[in-house]
Amino acid sequence: KKDILCYAREMGTVFYSLNLVLFLILSFSAPLASTFERLPSLLKKPQPTSTNYLISTRNVHRKQEIKGRNNHVVALSIEPAVIIGGLAVIGGGVLWVGGAEDRGKKSMYADWEREDRLRREERARLAYIEPREGGEGTWTLEELSRYTGEDDEDGPILLAASGKVYNVWKGRNFYGEGGEYHVLAGRDATRLLAKTRLEEESEDELKVPLNIAERA
Repeated sequence: KKDILCYAREMGTVFYSLNLVLFLILSFSAPLASTFERLPSLLKKPQPTSTNYLISTRNVHRKQEIKGRNNHVVALSIEPAVIIGGLAVIGGGVLWVGGAEDRGKKSMYADWEREDRLRREERARLAYIEPREGGEGTWTLEELSRYTGEDDEDGPILLAASGKVYNVWKGRNFYGEGGEYHVLAGRDATRLLAKTRLEEESEDELKVPLNIAERA
């Protein structure tokens, strides 16, 4: 994941650098061409015949150099279209580099979601148990007692209530070993649920039948 983020940042930096180089080439190509065109005249050596003429020639060449520099400065003026295009390129590069981190995070979140989905699908596969047809009485108490979640931490957890059997594996943290509702797992929990109890009843309490409200 870190490699993906670094790669995205490097690609954004390369993209921005290439655009900046292109902008500089377009901006200064015209002034450089003008300078190369005037280069032969600037390099032409004067033919002095006297000291005074030499001094005068130097002054003239000095003026020409100053003029050439002034012309060079004028040539550096950039067309508005080039400026707008350059700003657009620079802005696009900045946005690309700035968005690299967000793109990296989105990629990591997508990986995490995919891994979580696969993990949940695997848990459902391991905890699956074939439903039994035939209505009430299909499961015996002995059979229910095998599915408390203690022997198989990834397997099904069954409990019965009012004649129906439920697989409560999704609530493993509550019904599994050590959970607060673990007393209901692997048994007919109808009586405990009716009395809203989470602990075993004593022998004397078991002899007392459920009242009207509890039977409802």
